Amino acid sequence: MHVHTDDPGQVLSLVAGLGTLSEIEIDNMKEQTAARTERLAQAEAAAAAEIGLTQVVAVVAGEGNKALFRSLGVDLIVDGGQSMNPSAEDIMRAVEQAVTPSVVILPNNGNVIMTAEQTVALTERKVYVVPTSSMQAGLSAAVAYDRRVAGDANATDMEAAIANVVAADVTRAVRDSQVDGVKVRAGDYSGLVDDHVVVAGAGLSEVIDDLLARLLRDGRETLTVLLGADEDAKQAALFIDGAHERYPLVEIDVHEGGQPYYPALLAAE
Repeated sequence: MHVHTDDPGQVLSLVAGLGTLSEIEIDNMKEQTAARTERLAQAEAAAAAEIGLTQVVAVVAGEGNKALFRSLGVDLIVDGGQSMNPSAEDIMRAVEQAVTPSVVILPNNGNVIMTAEQTVALTERKVYVVPTSSMQAGLSAAVAYDRRVAGDANATDMEAAIANVVAADVTRAVRDSQVDGVKVRAGDYSGLVDDHVVVAGAGLSEVIDDLLARLLRDGRETLTVLLGADEDAKQAALFIDGAHERYPLVEIDVHEGGQPYYPALLAAE
């Protein structure tokens, strides 16, 4: 017999007069229901903890750089970089792929910051833009990212992380020009610090050497290098490898970034 009742004693008294009772089992279904509800709540909480409260959308160029961002928990990547800036629609599509309540966008380029900010008003999800003007700054911001934390707190921590980052780029000029007071000839290598041209010359090593001297003064302790996809990146790697002897107290971290147009992207903190 299987009976549902609020008074099991009464049931036992009635059936005891019908014969011998055996294998009696009494369960409290209210307790079972409460336990089931608690298990479901715990499962939902565990799933929410795994998904997190915040995801990051990052604009990145180069397969190696994308892998670096993914290793830091950034799972929404938009292709883009210097001279190939994504549209607001491109960024918006990535934001809509998020499954968390809030999203932080890392534009990683000064020209993309305003585009990223346009997406804030285009979605009901909470979106925060951390104004990273370089992929180097974006990586520093991503180090501070914690998917278990709400978007506003993540944005605050990530902005604090990029405050002390000084970024430099090495590229090659395609025409004669004068930028930021520096004369640049077609074919020359030019070095930029925080988007301002500070040095130019025919030798890649000389330009990198000048940038290192600027970046590593004032007691900065770490140097991150993202090597590009072209042949110049190999020469840059060899020269930077020798920088360990000149800067023995600096931690130098070199990665195959794979970005086009820039043999080396550097950041010091």
